[in-house]
Amino acid sequence: MSDQLTLARPYAKACYEFAVEKHQLDAWHKMLLAMTEVMSNEQMQSVLALPEVESSVIEAIVLGVLNSALDDSAKNFLKLLISNKRLLILPEILCLFEKIKAEAESTINVSVTTAVQVTSDAQAKLIKQISDQLSKKVSAEFHTDPTLIAGAVVRLGEMNVIDGSLKTQLLRMKEKFKAI
Repeated sequence: MSDQLTLARPYAKACYEFAVEKHQLDAWHKMLLAMTEVMSNEQMQSVLALPEVESSVIEAIVLGVLNSALDDSAKNFLKLLISNKRLLILPEILCLFEKIKAEAESTINVSVTTAVQVTSDAQAKLIKQISDQLSKKVSAEFHTDPTLIAGAVVRLGEMNVIDGSLKTQLLRMKEKFKAI
């Protein structure tokens, strides 16, 4: 995965910079979503996996499917990916594009997992608290996991995790008792 991210990074950065220059951030995001969705299709992946299929055939198929969803610059970008045999890293390109966009907009993606369903009022309060603490806009996804017993696990971006679940606290206590 890290190799794919390394390959995808310059493409994502170029897409982002081009989209900013042309004032088309949302349009490029939608076009990258469309490209990724088509490339994620099982039938499309099986065609791409065939070594005997030439780039020109792949280009005709992919552009035929996506023609109305892409502008000329996105079509050129797609042709570049095809000629460089990089179509399969489109999900990573999209992910990095979104990450660059979020960082530029001072937005952080947060995933909150709780033991029980949280009311919309509580969700709003938590989002505000995280936003105030980080001085950033927060885009949050809420999930439930009954195995947490109580509390919440908050994931900030890819690396930072705040685990305030009862499950984790009990596991820590168990480890301390084992040490005694």
